[in-house]
Amino acid sequence: MSGLLKNLFGKGQPSDEKELSLLEHVPVFEGFSRGEIVELEKVMHRREHKAGDVLAYKGSAGHGMYVILSGSVAVMGEEGRQLAELGPGEIFGELSLLDDSPRSATVVAKADCVTLGLFRHDMQKLIQAAPRLGAALAMKLAAIVAVRLRKANDRIEELEKELMVVDKRCGEA
Repeated sequence: MSGLLKNLFGKGQPSDEKELSLLEHVPVFEGFSRGEIVELEKVMHRREHKAGDVLAYKGSAGHGMYVILSGSVAVMGEEGRQLAELGPGEIFGELSLLDDSPRSATVVAKADCVTLGLFRHDMQKLIQAAPRLGAALAMKLAAIVAVRLRKANDRIEELEKELMVVDKRCGEA
């Protein structure tokens, strides 16, 4: 199978001990047993990316979450501004497992990297085949999203306060 076809359709080779250990420390999988991690890994899709490859485009349909096994990616915002750099053990695209909204950012490989993708249809199959594991994963995803939402709300409050100070200064001028 060619590299492109393997990236599109292949589940990839099973993770080695180092990769399974890394997956055990990914926040969305923390607390799962080694057996549960192995079961999750079986439905995930291994992808290899070259530096400069675009892994996700802002506004495009999101179909799944990716775990970075090696290398690094840049999360890009408007006008090419880098919002974050993610490396091994970090995830992106997790919202795609929960809803059909378009991608909220563009993600570009900063260096050659390997990812494991978990796609919505695979998660749905997992929920049917192993309901407890699927529900536990959904709860972990919800918890991660809740933490990020709280942080975003806190940041919005900070910005609103800063804006009020600026508005007050402009009103005094």
